[in-house]
Amino acid sequence: MKPFDTSNPLFVYGPIKAEDLVRLSGTPWIVASHLNLDLSSGMPPTLYGFGPLRAIRMDTHEVRLLYPTSDSAVDWDRTTFPDCPQPPDSLSSHGLNVRPLGGNKFRLYVCNHGGRHSVEIIDVAVHGEQLHTTWRGGVPVAVNDLGVWPNGVAPLPEEGFILSGYNVAKWRPGRGWEKFDSYQGLKPGAPTVRGAGGMSNGVEVSRDGQWIFIADSLRETVIRVPIGGGEQTVFDFNSHPGFHPDNLRWGEDGLLYVCGPILPKFQRDEDFIKCFDHSFMVTGILVMSIDPKTLAVREVVNSADGFELRYGLTSTALQVGDQLWLGTEIGDRVAVLSRRSEERDAPA
Repeated sequence: MKPFDTSNPLFVYGPIKAEDLVRLSGTPWIVASHLNLDLSSGMPPTLYGFGPLRAIRMDTHEVRLLYPTSDSAVDWDRTTFPDCPQPPDSLSSHGLNVRPLGGNKFRLYVCNHGGRHSVEIIDVAVHGEQLHTTWRGGVPVAVNDLGVWPNGVAPLPEEGFILSGYNVAKWRPGRGWEKFDSYQGLKPGAPTVRGAGGMSNGVEVSRDGQWIFIADSLRETVIRVPIGGGEQTVFDFNSHPGFHPDNLRWGEDGLLYVCGPILPKFQRDEDFIKCFDHSFMVTGILVMSIDPKTLAVREVVNSADGFELRYGLTSTALQVGDQLWLGTEIGDRVAVLSRRSEERDAPA
């Protein structure tokens, strides 16, 4: 398989701080979140701005507002999601995931900080060129009780989902929240220094529903744990100094993609927070893949120059066909890498 070409990236302008990306499978659309938070308000932050969802058309690179819009509908599923009778006052989106519903309909799971800490359930129907969104419900997150600050989310069978952010918890209809005790991280608000403990970030569930994969940014690892808890398999990335695994995303090729920035050493949290004071900051970029069958780990992208000083603070790698779409926590663009062409690979 040909490697992705970092020498000639495309940039799609318009998505703002597109921290997470998901594909609406079988359609030309990618959904991007908008991470709009004030890190100077604390760790984790307590101040948030409006962060709507946007849709990106993969072929034309058109960017449009997806949710909320003036024609977004409300159809509260009070049986499945009884705790929130109406949408949040102000969506501030973070981590995403998606479940196909069939017939070009999809269910988005959105980590939200606007108005409430929650996972918002938003259905998307694709009709030709039209995208129509419907809010179906929300699940509030008691951050202090669970020890989870919403960051990453992944659907479970029967409308449940797993939520990461410092620690990990599971939610199921009719049963509510359950702490996932097989992973122990720091409490939200604890000093996030290396060696003090773990901090879960991205999360995914295996296709067969048997395994949970958790990215631990502080320990610079990804772990695999049985869905019911038990012995962990640890994928250690400490051989790549400064790499902070962020989001996890299943690729169309069946591999799990691990993406994050390569950061310089920071002595204090305050120094790291300064990264977000800038609309653009170049960092190293690392993308790894994990084969869920063989557990083989492979380096996919390793760029120390931020694609010639034009990109940084990467957070998500979404593999679609021969392309790799990269989200970021800052800036006004996403990056698109393509596999090397035969001509580029040919000897001179």
